[in-house]
Amino acid sequence: MKRFKREEGIALVWLAITLVLLIGMAGFGLDLGWIYLNTARTQKAVDAAALAGVVNLPGFIAQAEIDADDAAVANGYDPDGADTLTVTPLADNKLHAELRTQIDPIFLGVLGFDHFNITREATAEYIKPVPLGNPNNCFGCPGVGDSWAAISSQFIHKEHGDPYSTQCRVPSSPSSCASGNSDYERGGAYDGYYYGIEVFAGSDDLTVEIFDAPFNRRPQDDGTGDFAFGGSPGPTTNYSLHMVDTTPLDPTDNPLVSGCSTSFPPDTGANQDSWFILCSINGSLTPGIYVLHVTNTGVGIASNHYSVRANVGVGTDPRVYGINDMSIWSNDLVQNSQLYIAEIEAIHAGKKLELQFYDPGDANADSFMTLLSPFGPVNCSWTVWNHNLTSQSQSPGSGACTWQTTDTSRPGDRRVYNEQWIVALIDLPDDPAAMCNPALPSDRQCFWKMELDLSDPTERTTWRARVIGNPVRLIP
Repeated sequence: MKRFKREEGIALVWLAITLVLLIGMAGFGLDLGWIYLNTARTQKAVDAAALAGVVNLPGFIAQAEIDADDAAVANGYDPDGADTLTVTPLADNKLHAELRTQIDPIFLGVLGFDHFNITREATAEYIKPVPLGNPNNCFGCPGVGDSWAAISSQFIHKEHGDPYSTQCRVPSSPSSCASGNSDYERGGAYDGYYYGIEVFAGSDDLTVEIFDAPFNRRPQDDGTGDFAFGGSPGPTTNYSLHMVDTTPLDPTDNPLVSGCSTSFPPDTGANQDSWFILCSINGSLTPGIYVLHVTNTGVGIASNHYSVRANVGVGTDPRVYGINDMSIWSNDLVQNSQLYIAEIEAIHAGKKLELQFYDPGDANADSFMTLLSPFGPVNCSWTVWNHNLTSQSQSPGSGACTWQTTDTSRPGDRRVYNEQWIVALIDLPDDPAAMCNPALPSDRQCFWKMELDLSDPTERTTWRARVIGNPVRLIP
């Protein structure tokens, strides 16, 4: 009789082999998950590093590196130890960050894998303040843009075009208000007006000048047209230049440039129709946005008008523009005059543009204002609000962005938007190529304008512009 070998033990062998394979696969899957988790953590850390550092550009690259390192540390990495963080400026508002790290495997070490290298990258940019006004190195300059920079004294009626510098909605005397203005100094946020003086890399020797800096009363059609009602005193006007800093989106916290602050008492005749050098900074300049702050003090029912100009001895001339809002006075307009509003660059494609116009369109006959993109008239939706944006004054509208601002058929006040705000919303094109017009001169291709068809106007108004969206963001 043939005898067979016993085979019962083979099942244990196969079970052992299967268990090894299953444990190996489980270990491999666990290590893959571990790698994926740490890759996500590294990406989060490098995103934070790029976002933290970018706002220091262009003038403070060393601080950009410090802030990026701090963000990496806060996310559990050590750029000064086992990890490596490299930051590289790509433009004056773009920062690239690369973070390299190593992780130890959980199970795959037994197969000879000592560690895994992980490298992740991110690029961040901050959106500069929307430049308000014309594309030149001079804001409100004679013959450039047909308007002057303006600021009202503290006791003029708010309806005369400046919603922020007067304490009064309705004045009763040169030193008191019949009713107060809740928007005075923007509800306490800050006073006066800010102008950006954007200096580019490689520039030396900055000079900042003010034209017709003091209040010197005169007829409204004469020169800057500084005017006061009755015998009211004019304001003392204060100018101060502030250094570029590491918060380019906040003009209120820049340090003062030593020796660059001056106050002008009213009606002295000094510096009338002439340029005054407010400040000269010699030598190599830190690139970025220097800030000019203009305020009024003292009593009076008046309005002061001036210009701001900046030049450098070496390099490209700075850009000069309003920050957040601009208050302007126009006393030399003709029909179909076009005033620059703001530069809206291709970077804003696909977003919403919000424009606000306070008390626009004073004139003596039927008058109109039309919003122009770089390609011409546009459509928008709009709402008309009362003097402090708390209640609607008229029904909302939409369609062509053209408004009749003066209507002689109206009983009483024929100014349609007297002491009111027009708030217009525009959907910007999704295609960046449709944002700026290459047929225009290179420095004007992205500028929006307002066409004014006014009759015998003397326009005193305040305009605001903003693009709705995150000002600091990650980009591909």
